[in-house]
Amino acid sequence: MSANTRLERNKELANLASLYAQAVGFVERGERSPQQVHALLSSLQFFKENRLLAAIPKQNTLPEPEQLQQLLSLKLSETDINRKTSAYLKGKGIEYVGELYLIDWGHCDVGKSVRSFQSSLGLPEELDVAEINWIPPYADRFFFWKMNQPLALFLQKDISHEVSMPTWLRNWYLSFEYTGQLYQVVRRHWGYGKFDMIAFHEVLKPSAKLRAGLYCPKSWTPPPDPPK
Repeated sequence: MSANTRLERNKELANLASLYAQAVGFVERGERSPQQVHALLSSLQFFKENRLLAAIPKQNTLPEPEQLQQLLSLKLSETDINRKTSAYLKGKGIEYVGELYLIDWGHCDVGKSVRSFQSSLGLPEELDVAEINWIPPYADRFFFWKMNQPLALFLQKDISHEVSMPTWLRNWYLSFEYTGQLYQVVRRHWGYGKFDMIAFHEVLKPSAKLRAGLYCPKSWTPPPDPPK
């Protein structure tokens, strides 16, 4: 065995020992669900039997359309997502699994937790929810009525004036006529730093009707006539 090979193996052993110790700690503190513990034990058994690679599902394999819709429509509060991650997402106004795909998470710690959670559900790290035509469970008649409201009226009556409105929101709302346009356009920029989703959610929170993480389906189109 060459010196380089021995060095690489020692690194692998050190990483394995560290991950094992962390995993045991999570289980001892009750921070992982029984389903996750079972999945880990099964993976270790496959590894022991040299069958791990054969047992791993192929990448980019999506669940069946009906099951995919159901998974995306799960409320995060109904899943076993990490509590710290759940609290962070709630602060951004994100409540459903499908809404996780509206943000470019990059390489941040929360992104790693989100991707791990998505994988535990059998979902890919990246997914165009508009392309697969995800219809969120809240997309009812009242929701679309809300998207059809004149944006200027919405900003005057449906938000908190006690919270400082982000500059980008003040500038952008002049470019849009309807509330739905704000959601459809601005959501493309979440996670890029320029648009502060937490600040946006704080502005919307008092309305109890809207939140930053809402997904406006592509089936929504602005009314043909400009708002009065």
